[in-house]
Amino acid sequence: MRAIKLFLVFLLFCEASNSPANASDKATSTLNQGDKVATVLAQTHEAVMLRDGAVRVVLAPPAERAPLRTRLAAAAKSHAIELQLSGLSAHSQPGVTYHVYFGLAATAEPDAAHYVTTINFFNDVKLAEGRAKPDQVLAFDITTLARIAADADVKGDNLAVTLVPQGIPDPESVPLIGKIRLSCAKNK
Repeated sequence: MRAIKLFLVFLLFCEASNSPANASDKATSTLNQGDKVATVLAQTHEAVMLRDGAVRVVLAPPAERAPLRTRLAAAAKSHAIELQLSGLSAHSQPGVTYHVYFGLAATAEPDAAHYVTTINFFNDVKLAEGRAKPDQVLAFDITTLARIAADADVKGDNLAVTLVPQGIPDPESVPLIGKIRLSCAKNK
């Protein structure tokens, strides 16, 4: 019964994404990625500054009728779910890498079951005269983690990204992530 309900919510989600009534929402909730069109399920609305401790970021869904957990569970059944990080920058080298986790509850310790990847800022330091480097998008397939997180019966919101420094970063470096997105990719 739950599978049928999730499938119906997914159909409503796809219908709403393609309806003319939501044309203005569609412009902000879809991304064109070469041969794929991605629907943004959730994202940050401001840059994320990394510190010398773990930073937990709860992603905000676009204004939709279905809750994020329901939309994510439905989308993960038939589409690839990507975690995208873009707009990475730093004033200088932080001197550390950051482990990225998805689906950790607010009070949980980072573990291998929620690990996505490790990122660094070695190529993201601003150029001379304060010019920013060209933006690149780091994309990671988290379909399995998304399914697990969406199906988990957790009190509170575990649909978050947690970034943990592996050491103590240089306090002068000011590492930032411009945008974190959760999207489901559909072939054109």
